[in-house]
Amino acid sequence: MSQPDGDDLLLHELRNRLNLLGFALHAYRRERDPEHLDALEAAYEAVVAAVERLDAERREGRQERGPAPLPGP
Repeated sequence: MSQPDGDDLLLHELRNRLNLLGFALHAYRRERDPEHLDALEAAYEAVVAAVERLDAERREGRQERGPAPLPGP
C-alpha cells in the first residue's frame, strides 16, 4: 500500500485529527465535564468544516483536470 502525499497526506492527517477530536468530545460528554466542552466542540466543528472544504476543492480540481490515472503495477 502506498503512502499518501501532497493533498492526500493533508486529508489523511486531518481525518486522523478529526477522529481524535471526536473521541475526546465523546469522552467529555460521557464524563459531563462542561469546562472544556464548548471549546472542544467548536474545534471539532472547525476541523469538520476544513476537511469538507479541502475535500470539495480537491474534487473540484480533479473534475477540471479529468479523472486521475490509475496507479501502475
